[in-house]
Amino acid sequence: MRSSLVAVALLGISQTASASEALRTWKTIQVGVLPGNSFVRAGSEMFEDDARSRESREAMGLWQRRVEDSLRTLDLVRVVDSDELRERLESRGPVRQTLALAKERFELGRERYRALELESAGGQLERALELMTQSWSEVTQPRLVADTHLYRGLSMMDRGLESEALVAFRSMWLHDPDRRFQPGYYPSSTESVMKRALDDLVAMGDLVGARYPAARLARLAQAAKVDSLITVSLLPSETGSSVRVVVYDKSSRLRTVDLSLKLDDPEQAAELLDRALSRWHSCAVRSEDRSYVAKPRMRRWQLEFGYAHALYIKDDLTRAGFSSPGANIAVNYRVGRALQLFALTNQKVSVPDANRDLMEPMMTSRFAFGAGLTAEVGRLEPFVRAGVELALTLSDVKITRDVACKHFVGAPSTLDPGLNPCDPGRVFTVEAPAFVAGIHGGLGARWRLVPSWHAQFEVQFAGYAFGSDFPVSDLNFPLTLSAGLGHRF
Repeated sequence: MRSSLVAVALLGISQTASASEALRTWKTIQVGVLPGNSFVRAGSEMFEDDARSRESREAMGLWQRRVEDSLRTLDLVRVVDSDELRERLESRGPVRQTLALAKERFELGRERYRALELESAGGQLERALELMTQSWSEVTQPRLVADTHLYRGLSMMDRGLESEALVAFRSMWLHDPDRRFQPGYYPSSTESVMKRALDDLVAMGDLVGARYPAARLARLAQAAKVDSLITVSLLPSETGSSVRVVVYDKSSRLRTVDLSLKLDDPEQAAELLDRALSRWHSCAVRSEDRSYVAKPRMRRWQLEFGYAHALYIKDDLTRAGFSSPGANIAVNYRVGRALQLFALTNQKVSVPDANRDLMEPMMTSRFAFGAGLTAEVGRLEPFVRAGVELALTLSDVKITRDVACKHFVGAPSTLDPGLNPCDPGRVFTVEAPAFVAGIHGGLGARWRLVPSWHAQFEVQFAGYAFGSDFPVSDLNFPLTLSAGLGHRF
């Protein structure tokens, strides 16, 4: 009886585990295949299609298909071949428009070159290259990019810029290494630079990195909506030829596979390729169920500090008004995703106005407490908050519009009152410490710079309801602009 109960319990546990495993969904990996190239060539072979060049092209096509077939045998992997990758990029309206503009610029540059307007041709071709870069032409139209570099190099040779022409011809071979030329069609000096450019290119260390820079691959994967990109290249080696297979992962922005296979033993090379892709596949497959992944810790506390500048909206005591620069410090605590508690202080010094109606600087400390609401939209975090405010004056305040009082308000006691032109009743005096209290409101936004630091901007408003010896009816409603940095912890 006991053994039967144990068997039933184990069966129930296994069924529960199987059900949870069945409910878990796995994400299909979309792998985009970039156009591959064979760089097994020499400068002396630029005029003829010899047996070595034909064999290298055939080997390149064979290994390109072998890599694609090996990827298709893997579970949850969808291969986006070169044609589909090109269609995805060119299906976007802005890309098609930019490519059309690039072709127009190229045709215009070629016409200017044939008309011997060399400087104008160079400018048009440079602009065409910029537009081709924006339209992903190195993937969708590599021969067009190579043609543009060809005419750039030709125009530079005619202008006597041999070093610049060498760089342009090198870029031409990089995008179209299978290109052939008719002997004697170009001057011997131009053909010599073309040969040297091809030899220099083949001798480069990282042809794959030069053809597809990592910074471009990150944006390309995003534009083509693929998870990884793979490229196959045939390169020369000391013992013959080798195949280099590189897989770029969009999420990590790294080359997760960088494999070089010598073709001396094709069967062993194929086995090494399958092993490398299997290892990559075991790490690349991800589950769409993220419930088992720990959520990032919420940084509940925020400390913000920065510059603050205040102006009184209602000011019946001075004619020109006065500004109050200072510093702002705030502490926030996130109760939930949207609710925050806050406490802030603002230390400011009111500067005498142009008429010196405010006769001396006025130092004020403001304190506010309350709650607020916030939302996160990407890196932007708008917020609004409200509470109560208490302000303390830390220095005696004297305000008057009487010119005579500005000079005789501190007359000596020995002076006859009849000779004093200042009427003390015309001088408004607040003796420190005095306080006022009222409501506080704020509206602002934070911009996350890094996970723990952000920039913040806020507009604060206060309305004082009562105070001790403070002219609430004549001086009220301070409007404060603050900006600074904040730290989350």
